[in-house]
Amino acid sequence: MERPNFGFDGGFIMASWDGFEEAVEWYSEHMGWRCAGQEMVPVGKMAFFPLPRFGQANLKSFHDDFMHYQAGALSEGHLRLCFSSEDLEALTDHFTKKGIKVSEPVLLAGGRKYVDITAYEGARITAVQHPSREVRFPDSRLISFGDIALIITVSDIDKSVNWYQEVLGFEKLADGQHAGTALLRMPLSVHGQQEPDASYPMHVWLIEDHTISGALRGNPMSRTYFHVHPHEFEASRSWLIANGIELPDSDLNDYHFYDPDGNRINVWSYEIY
Repeated sequence: MERPNFGFDGGFIMASWDGFEEAVEWYSEHMGWRCAGQEMVPVGKMAFFPLPRFGQANLKSFHDDFMHYQAGALSEGHLRLCFSSEDLEALTDHFTKKGIKVSEPVLLAGGRKYVDITAYEGARITAVQHPSREVRFPDSRLISFGDIALIITVSDIDKSVNWYQEVLGFEKLADGQHAGTALLRMPLSVHGQQEPDASYPMHVWLIEDHTISGALRGNPMSRTYFHVHPHEFEASRSWLIANGIELPDSDLNDYHFYDPDGNRINVWSYEIY
């Protein structure tokens, strides 16, 4: 069976149904994003924030009728969807002055730092220092999805590298400078393949931490998605099942599953023109 292309396609941030309008205001004020519009769709509410460098951050709130979209027992888990910051120090200073929690900077094996922002309703938003360090958009705390798009903590680095390569088609680029780390590259969606910016998100750091073995399955508010074409939708599910992965029923054109450490991975399918 041939593996379909699971192309990294960004993701979205969740908000509660009753808190949606306030969440739109929160992200507009604190991230420096401009809301380009809102829409009511069959599954719920959506708001769109074009990011200054490229891409779009979407805020969504869902009806509980669809299992895939239910908030349930929210747990941010150990998979981080990352955004780029041109100035981590200025970002930290801004949020600290506003009384918004920001973690201490963490140094990645590649030499760059990231922080976690505790955003509206507790959503964990991860900011990675952009490689250029040139400040072109000073009014925006986060300017795009990160060129380091995902940071995933795993219990067994070798097992996880093999899993992501075999199941999702990631490519291992190098072992990190520190033991228990590896840099991988993801397949891209059609949108990503057309993006001319060299810092378009495609890289992933896997970081080993033995203490997370048997961790609770993640159900984060900041969710990463991979795109499959509609004609490959059923084939993508068959591929995962053939690789021993437990799949819930799909809702509309979306579904999710988990890596060996309970990190949630989401898939959606739509036609790209």
